[in-house]
Amino acid sequence: MPIQSPWVDVRSIGSGGGSIAHIDPGGLMRVGPRSAQAVPGPACYGKGGTEPAMTDAAAWLGMLGPGDLASGIHLNIEKARAALESVGTHIGQDVEATAAGVMRISSAAMANAMREISLDQGLDPRTITLLPFGGAGPLMGTLLADELEMNHVIIPPLAGNFSAWGLLGADMVQSTARTRVIGFAPGALTEVARILEELFATLTERSTAHAGDGVRSVRLDLRYKGQEHTLSIEVELAEGRIAETEEAILERFVGEYARTFGSTMNEDVELVSVRASTTVLLPRRELSYTPKRSDGEDDRVMEVYSFESRARLPFRIIPRGRISGEIRGPAIITEDTTTTYVDVQWTISSGKAGEIILERTH
Repeated sequence: MPIQSPWVDVRSIGSGGGSIAHIDPGGLMRVGPRSAQAVPGPACYGKGGTEPAMTDAAAWLGMLGPGDLASGIHLNIEKARAALESVGTHIGQDVEATAAGVMRISSAAMANAMREISLDQGLDPRTITLLPFGGAGPLMGTLLADELEMNHVIIPPLAGNFSAWGLLGADMVQSTARTRVIGFAPGALTEVARILEELFATLTERSTAHAGDGVRSVRLDLRYKGQEHTLSIEVELAEGRIAETEEAILERFVGEYARTFGSTMNEDVELVSVRASTTVLLPRRELSYTPKRSDGEDDRVMEVYSFESRARLPFRIIPRGRISGEIRGPAIITEDTTTTYVDVQWTISSGKAGEIILERTH
């Protein structure tokens, strides 16, 4: 159902740690969108799952390091092997090749979604830094960078809980809107001002506790006549009133339209909706993150599959708190809420805020 509401452009695909690998009617291996979910979960969780999930492939290849998860689960590699074998026999591949194929299919699906929101908007992924987060984001970081020919990856502090950390610091926002379809010509802002007065009065009634503390903002949904979709353009305010002319707002709309769609139109522009918001700014937080150190213990070494070399190589298993200076991959970086897989041809270093910086070597 089309809705007239501003939103962040998020693309979701059925490819995650629980996505199940299966054989389609044409005899090809697919991954997802069906999922093992948390219960029974991937076979390696040991909770009754028998079908191979992406986590099973990562566990078998060694990408999850020793396989000790913060929840107390220790991954059962033999159950992962049995699950992967059930699919591998149908395509004539051994467990190693099947597991590598599952990870490649998953990373290709993720990369395709990323291409849609970069190349389609005129952005070259090779010039962008990848910021993977969540429980499995850092696991896929260098694989996705390889797919998109990216050279820089940043793993943020608190990567596994990054969304929750951001949510807890989000400002308090109250918004309301009114549809008013009129031609956006000289004099239109007079009608907009009348509508805004009523909208801000509604917001004041709705949130009396913070009514005097909120920062006001206004957006206008504009479109060319004859179109269904709109662009939401922010308008400058001064002392609670619009401080721009119709011509200035139109000029910004045309520029934003050209940037978004690659061209403009020789049609009149019309207003569709007026949006008013009040934002109560919460205190800014300093990110103080010091990962736990494990002094007195040497880094372990495991045989882990390298997608660059297409063979198993000795990978260092490094707790995040032990990263200092520049470290050359391959390596597995462990922490409480996520695992970072670093293939060969990547270097590892720490940033000022505690982030992990991965850079491709040439």
